[in-house]
Amino acid sequence: NSVYTDAIANDNQYKAYVSYLDYRESLGDYIKDALVAPVIEEQNAYLTATFATPEKLDEFKLALGVPYNKAKFAAEGIDKATLTNPVEATFLLINPSFSEGTSKGWTTTGTRKVTRPMQNSGIERTSLSLRQ
Repeated sequence: NSVYTDAIANDNQYKAYVSYLDYRESLGDYIKDALVAPVIEEQNAYLTATFATPEKLDEFKLALGVPYNKAKFAAEGIDKATLTNPVEATFLLINPSFSEGTSKGWTTTGTRKVTRPMQNSGIERTSLSLRQ
């Protein structure tokens, strides 16, 4: 029945907006950063003029990843890290959401090495070696 289909679509839309707003809130003070603020302004303009689909809201969250990480890197001084002066970067570890199915999550190779590209994070690739 189309009424139920519409209700499910509306519920998905609501959940997508809540998720997007929660993500924006999680950025804390970085939302005012010179790298992040223009992205937020652009997204606000879009949301004011257009009904955003859940997919578009997911795109918005991904679009905030690069400027947020760049701002966070600068604040943490990651660009100045050396072997003798390491910088805490645990916040860079991000587990995949698997929202696009398991084929887009972690992948393993025969060498027991786990790799996954960190899309839209400002980092092109990361890897983690597992040991027993």
